[in-house]
Amino acid sequence: MPASREVFWNISYNFLMYPLMVVALVFFFYGFYRRIKYWKLGQQEEITGTVLARIKSLLVYAIGQGRILKEKYPGLIHLSIFIGFVFLFIGTVIVSFDYDIWHLLFGQSSFLIGDFYLIFSVVLDIVGVMAIIGILAAAFRRYIQRPERLNNVFDDALILFWVLFILITGFLVEASRIAALDPPWKNWSVIGSAMAGIFPAGETSWHRIFWWVHLVAAFGFIAYIPYSRLKHIFTSALNIYLRSFEPIGVLKPIDIEKAEVFGASKINDFTWKHLLDLDACTSCGRCQDQCPAYISEKPLSPKKVILDLLDNLNEKAPLLLKGDKLESDQPLVGFAVQADEIWSCTTCGACVEACPVFINHIDKIVELRRDRVLMEGDFPTELNQTFKGMENNFNPWGIGFSSRADWAEGLDIKRLDKGEKAEILWFVGCAGSYDDRIKKVSQSFVKILTAANMDVGILGTEEKCCGETARRLGNEYLAQTLMEMNIELFNEMGIKKIVTFCPHCYNTLKDEYPQFNGNFEVMHSSELLAELIESGKIKLNNNNEQKITYHDSCYLGRYSNIYQQPRDVINRICSNPLIELKRNKNRSLCCGAGGGRMWLEETIGERINNIRTDDVLESGANIVASACPYCLTMFTDGLKDREAIDKVAAMDIIELVAQAIAN
Repeated sequence: MPASREVFWNISYNFLMYPLMVVALVFFFYGFYRRIKYWKLGQQEEITGTVLARIKSLLVYAIGQGRILKEKYPGLIHLSIFIGFVFLFIGTVIVSFDYDIWHLLFGQSSFLIGDFYLIFSVVLDIVGVMAIIGILAAAFRRYIQRPERLNNVFDDALILFWVLFILITGFLVEASRIAALDPPWKNWSVIGSAMAGIFPAGETSWHRIFWWVHLVAAFGFIAYIPYSRLKHIFTSALNIYLRSFEPIGVLKPIDIEKAEVFGASKINDFTWKHLLDLDACTSCGRCQDQCPAYISEKPLSPKKVILDLLDNLNEKAPLLLKGDKLESDQPLVGFAVQADEIWSCTTCGACVEACPVFINHIDKIVELRRDRVLMEGDFPTELNQTFKGMENNFNPWGIGFSSRADWAEGLDIKRLDKGEKAEILWFVGCAGSYDDRIKKVSQSFVKILTAANMDVGILGTEEKCCGETARRLGNEYLAQTLMEMNIELFNEMGIKKIVTFCPHCYNTLKDEYPQFNGNFEVMHSSELLAELIESGKIKLNNNNEQKITYHDSCYLGRYSNIYQQPRDVINRICSNPLIELKRNKNRSLCCGAGGGRMWLEETIGERINNIRTDDVLESGANIVASACPYCLTMFTDGLKDREAIDKVAAMDIIELVAQAIAN
């Protein structure tokens, strides 16, 4: 007789399983139907990207746990539970198909027999143990180790206990059946066979009891999933499938002419995809661990913002579904989320990079800022001068626009504003034009361009702020005004190619100007330098014996995926190997100046740039190189604050290359 087992052996009234299953599925599908209705309360948002790319993303990041496994300890815990769930679910489906479908088609025949059944049994026992180990490890981590990023609520404990109970009762069903029947192939049910000794031989009542207990617990759990945090099993997978394939630094534009509301004052001002993001959150806290604002003891936690908005959605959605417009309701900022939280964000993208399910925290924070700035005029007082400077003089310093090209006096650089022509526009940016320290970087870049015989020109007094700062601060109207003015000028001058050494300008010119029909070929200076060195257009001395470390700018690294070119440049001019900071590449810590924070006082917690400066001092380097004017400014200030300005020099890689050019 081949190895097998009777599905409903020893079970009376087994037909009751089917109405119980229907009840569980009704609760299950209604729960998700309700969540979908909540998401549909949001505004429209177009999803781009091919189906093939989305399926690949689902396989890599949902099924393959791509981002979850970046952190080995919690990643392996999650993976063991995930594998257990998937295989046990597949096993249940196979048994159901064998009994309910196969029997109907082929009478009493079964495919769950012989060697297939034996392999089936041992695999399910192994994955069941994996799941139990994973659950126990998760409980140990959550309730014994208690990492700060995990906020424990009753639902977490209930889910862990419930899943553990289902797994253990499943093994007890198997063990009691083996004790009653003593089948010759029992050793293939590894765990069940080992546990069978706790039951009297030949006794059948225990099997019947545990079978029903296990069934009711499993169906109850299925019904509970959409109403618990565990709904992320489905919402996270959906969120991964529907994720944006745009660079993370791209903000959605507002149609200024048609929009009646700017930003998000109420929960239904967000888009439906924003609301799906809220439901997709797993509360893992990885975003919080990487957030420079949180690390520096500011009130912002990206995870908390998402969960607070989710609480608001759960509170307000039933009212909205009943027809309440929430017109007299409390605004999100000040009630669901605090003002200090949204203004602490540097938009560095570390939270987005860390999130295993591709939640974008930044776009929600910017929507909240847009509401405060454009609808309420409620923003930090320092920004009055910043906005006024951009409105009147086209730069956040507010320095007269007529002096924008003063730094270039006496230098051999073409001036497009004076009628000269060039193949490439160098968009200098506000920092390179007005900041005394960054002007030196601009002047060094001229030296490099001259040495390479590059046909490059600047706009001089005609150049205006690219709009990046205004946009991140929530002043979308001012940002679009500046963008459209620049685009119109570029098109009038026939500009096709642009180079800039500011990653903030680079991100905006390259990835956001196309939203307003500003389509140009944009290159960052680090890309150009690497190309010039590789092609031999500039010759360098490789005699710099300093110990150099490199800081990855958020807007150059995480936003634009430019990591290698700056390192290649440094390695070509330095005889010593590059020293990597402990937090580097996509895990680099922000300098603290992004998201408009350059123009805001840092009065809460520790200064972010000082924490990052400590990383530099710990590395033992003599020079900290960067490829961003904001980063250079913040390191200069940080080294002064740490009284290390005489020990460590902050330099742009442009300056290092200019020094190394062979005479």
